[in-house]
This record gives sequence, structure tokens and C-alpha cells, in this order.
Amino acid sequence: MSATENQLAFARLVATPEPELDLARGCLHIAAEAHPALDFRPTLGQLDRLADRVARQQEREELEERVAALHRVLYRDYGLRGARRDYYDPRNCFLDDVLARRQGIPITLSVVELEVAWRVGLPLFGIGFPGHFLVGGPGDLVVDPFDQGQRLELTDLQALLRGHGGSLGPSPFPRALLRPATKREILVRILNNLRGIYSSRHQWSDVLWTLELLIILHPSDRELNRDRAILLGRTGQFRAATTGLERYLDENPDGDDAELARRALGVFKGRLN
Repeated sequence: MSATENQLAFARLVATPEPELDLARGCLHIAAEAHPALDFRPTLGQLDRLADRVARQQEREELEERVAALHRVLYRDYGLRGARRDYYDPRNCFLDDVLARRQGIPITLSVVELEVAWRVGLPLFGIGFPGHFLVGGPGDLVVDPFDQGQRLELTDLQALLRGHGGSLGPSPFPRALLRPATKREILVRILNNLRGIYSSRHQWSDVLWTLELLIILHPSDRELNRDRAILLGRTGQFRAATTGLERYLDENPDGDDAELARRALGVFKGRLN
């Protein structure tokens, strides 16, 4: 499908209620922006096959035994691993590439773990931990898919938080950091990761499509719409950029960034002549 068709399909998917939202397909719609004409079936089929292998190994009903079987299949047998040497390679954010290359970043490895777990009835969920996505489950179960499903205890979580710039001081560990992430929040986080990677490489056309998908998820976010308008100008789409910035300034005439937006608008208007 074309980029526009893919974005329309993404919009239809994320409009579904949270329990029915297909996270794997959402991730594949993100990948399809970078991989035109991507066929979703091989990736979805691979998730199904992994789930079948897990199901065959789940001989006991205890949660920890079932999670252990999941991890054996994903990390020992299939060989999924954290991308430590090329962490910021965009391919680590695309679900099809993660399964094909058998490596990814915390959030995409977590998506694989979640999708396989859900297929076999394991009640796991994502955790949007600061700087490092995790997977949680009933009780105090927290695991790190980037570290081959290693279970994390409270001291590990405290160290992980400090390692990503968090400060606890004398306060107890904030349990709110372990709340389940929604599927939409997971999609937003993947898109923001890609936005940051592409921005650091000055790949503005790629930054633009991440913004398009983020706006589908948060259509009323004024800053996203402002950034999209500026990116349209950077990629030579001056008329669309002008329209977007004029709308932004109509809605935010006294914003902190209004002067910056006006200067950008002046530049893009000048390019129309």
C-alpha cells in the first residue's frame, strides 16, 4: 500500500478500543513507512510459530514456569538479543527487522515478548520505565527483554533508574513507574525513538512520517502540528508548511515559540514566490 494508504490503515487500527488494538500490526504499520509494500504476514506468522513452540514447552501451570518457557524459546532457542553495538540503528525499531535480525532495543524486544505471551495466554504487560522499556506480570514480576528476560528485583530497578538519570534520594521507589503501558503509549514511544534517531541524522523526510503517525495518535497536540509544518518546509513542501504554521499561530498567537514560528513562516512564504 502507499504511504497515505498505510497511514489511513494505521489511523483505523489505533481508533479501535484498547483491548482489541493489535499492537503487532500497529508496529508493522510503523515499519511500512520505511519499508514500502511490506507484507505483514511473514512477521505475524513468525510470532504465531514462536507461540506454538512456547505452548509445547509449557508443561506446568505455575506462572514462573510458563514465563521461563517463554524465555527459553525467545532468547535461548530463537536467539533474540539486545542490540548493544548498533543500538541507534533504525532497524531495531521495526518489528519485521527485529524478528529477521533477532535483535532490537528494549521496547521492540518487549513487543515480541508481549505478543508471544498473549498468544499463549500469559498475562504480561509493558512497562514504560524511564529510559528502558520493561515487561511486567502478576505480583512483582518485572523482566528485562533487553537482557534476555532477566528478572529484576527492587534493587535492580533502583539501579536502572539511577542509570537513566533518575534520582530517588531518601524517597521510596515510586511504584507508579511500574504501571502497565497502553498499546498506544507503546506505539508513541517507538515513534519518538525513531523521531530522535532520524533527527540526529538530519533525515528530515523520515522525521516527517514519524510526526504524521504521532499526530494520528495525538491529533490535537499543537507542538506536533507545529513541528510537522516546519518539517514540511524543510522538505520543500512550502505551501503546506505555510498553511500549517498559519493555523498554529492563529491558535497560539502568544506562545513562547510564536516568534520562531513567525520567522519560519516568513521564510517559507518567501519560497512560494
